[in-house]
Amino acid sequence: MVRVEIAGVPVPDPGAGPQTPPGAQLQMLLRDERGRTYQPIRYVWGGMAVRPTDRVGTLHGELRFSPLDLEVRMVTVAVEAPEPVGAWAVEVPLVPTETAGLSAGRPGIGETARNGVAIRIASAIADRQRTAIQLEARGTSPIRFVRGLGGAGQQALVLRDDQGRTYRELPSLPQVWPDRGGAYLQDAVFPALPQDVRSAELLIPVAVVEEDTDEVKVSVPIAAARVGEPIPLNVSLQLGPYQLRAPSARIVDQRGQRRLSLDLELGSRNEERTLVGVGRVWLNGQDRGFQAQSDGGSGQWSELSVELPDGIGDSVVLTLKQARAAVNGPWRLEVPLGGPDSQ
Repeated sequence: MVRVEIAGVPVPDPGAGPQTPPGAQLQMLLRDERGRTYQPIRYVWGGMAVRPTDRVGTLHGELRFSPLDLEVRMVTVAVEAPEPVGAWAVEVPLVPTETAGLSAGRPGIGETARNGVAIRIASAIADRQRTAIQLEARGTSPIRFVRGLGGAGQQALVLRDDQGRTYRELPSLPQVWPDRGGAYLQDAVFPALPQDVRSAELLIPVAVVEEDTDEVKVSVPIAAARVGEPIPLNVSLQLGPYQLRAPSARIVDQRGQRRLSLDLELGSRNEERTLVGVGRVWLNGQDRGFQAQSDGGSGQWSELSVELPDGIGDSVVLTLKQARAAVNGPWRLEVPLGGPDSQ
């Protein structure tokens, strides 16, 4: 995994219409000392710190590459982007874990399953600044894949060491999509642990998953609707095992673009799993993408919206499919940190 910070990236002008996101304009690869190249198998850009006076910013990103051979001791990180960023190459020396004096966990030790979600410790490592744990999660049918582990506030991951001390998860870049092979990978970062710690327990309160469901449809009359005025619907829906309501809709203007917004009531939380959103939304059978807004307290969606093209007719049909659900834990995983010879 490589975390990068690139300064001087041009920021799109919000008034200039659709543009390619800054992260999509960057290309990055690794090259080892034998000339072998490694393309990122996964990446996520974590936003920009912007200086509005000159419309440039600093882009933060995290890229995951295929594992390097154990004998590799030097890699070149190569970055290419349109001007003014240009092409850059940075050499990064690699030091084996044992040589660096780091505390390395044994891979695959901690593993547990609950409510159709299996989570295991893929690897763990600790230095004087932080403790990093890579988690791998998979789901069983009807779960299509895992979207996230933990959350904000009371749903944050917690690490408890063998002396009973607890540590809250530090902010890090989110992992959004499952990796190849159907496994979801997430790196959880915690403060550095005292030197006397040899093992710890990781507590994961919740996992967010996407489940297969039959589709449900909502017909919305828009012929007489004015921008911002509610369109009463009062529709009850059954999305797989979950009940939800669509009490109303409305047409909204978002920076000159007409959109159809659907209000949602996704029901109360229960002991095992709770509906928090949906996976797919179509307008008249077409996938045009969608946006969603969450209730800040529960994390459940309160509305979703889709682009509304001109001349679409007097009525439209929204199709919802695939439930996004919060599966309740907790999952408790042993995290040995003393290296392979530690017992």
